Amino acid sequence: MNNKPLTPKRYITSLSLMHAALVIVLLLIGIYVYLQIGEITSGFTSKNDLFIYLVPIIGILAYFGGDFIYSKSLTSINKETPLKEKLNKYLQASLIRFALLEGASFMGIFAFMQTSNIFYLVITVFLILYLVKLRPTKDMIFEDLSLNQKEKEWFNNSDI
Repeated sequence: MNNKPLTPKRYITSLSLMHAALVIVLLLIGIYVYLQIGEITSGFTSKNDLFIYLVPIIGILAYFGGDFIYSKSLTSINKETPLKEKLNKYLQASLIRFALLEGASFMGIFAFMQTSNIFYLVITVFLILYLVKLRPTKDMIFEDLSLNQKEKEWFNNSDI
């Protein structure tokens, strides 16, 4: 087993790989389902379609709820907290945010698979695009964690 310490380079690489895996899985499943659907519809003909309410509401909750949880988690970090703890909390907050968006995207894909209505796939595409926009970078970490100059220097000069 590899027990190397988590350096800034490994931290960013790990978080980026997790993010990329989530996005790629969503894209592959979405493309597969799209290609399997025979006839695509764009209107709402069924009065019993629960997805018409469920998918947009879950999408909105995932978008705003993920951002809310993320910002609450990061603002609860004390400035005096060691950098390693800050990075662990950042990782947790990011993964929760990603998971909420991924869950809402899966719901949209499932609704599209069940109804063949492109509306649900469009919502899913917007959620995936937002997830892509959230790709973790060193600058994003610096900004979101409000790192001081000493922490930034250590982060930039450690094992890179």
